[in-house]
Amino acid sequence: ENEPYVGNKESDYAFVNIVSNIFPWIVDRRSKENYWWKDHHNGRNQGSMFAPLLFDFLYSAAWIGTYGEAWAYYPPMSVFSDGHPFTFTDLIGTNYSTHKALFVAPNLPENDPDRRAHFTAPYPDTARPGKSLITVSAPIYFTGIFHNYTYNDTYIACTGLDIAVSSVSSLLSVLFDSLTKESFAILVDSKFNIIVISQPVVEMIYPKRTGFEKDRVTYSKADG
Repeated sequence: ENEPYVGNKESDYAFVNIVSNIFPWIVDRRSKENYWWKDHHNGRNQGSMFAPLLFDFLYSAAWIGTYGEAWAYYPPMSVFSDGHPFTFTDLIGTNYSTHKALFVAPNLPENDPDRRAHFTAPYPDTARPGKSLITVSAPIYFTGIFHNYTYNDTYIACTGLDIAVSSVSSLLSVLFDSLTKESFAILVDSKFNIIVISQPVVEMIYPKRTGFEKDRVTYSKADG
């Protein structure tokens, strides 16, 4: 089930290994150094020459998943289980198809003929209960010969970054009142659907529809 369009599971894993080499640098470089999952010997992201990060970490994870279900994920999933062996199978079982997942399905050829990147709406993190994520993902196509298989503009995989909603909210809070009085920022998608909005902005825009204070409660004239 879920075999690659070209090649086999082995060639899929080879693609995954090549791409995943840059994941530690991407994730950790946008995190405070005590949140790094491995040592990085070149470059820093904190110190007197750098503006301090406004969050502990921006990206919860970087990942790639092929059409044939070869996956790589960083940080190692064992960090969610106190160092014990831990995989996607432990989370979702052995019969789960990622082709229907909300962060994969929009990238499949039949759903994305224009090959655009995609943002999800916030959703609960499966690996870290209690965390809310936004995922940005994009499809990967390849033309050429790889592992003795010939690819001709073939869909290989989608790759993405999981972004912590709490970190985005921290950035939005800093931008409040920063340009002009009561100016604010919100995160929207390409169709201007709101993805993330901070609570102070919600209360400013919709003061009669937020909170649980007595003066904000609307009572029905029919039954009180």
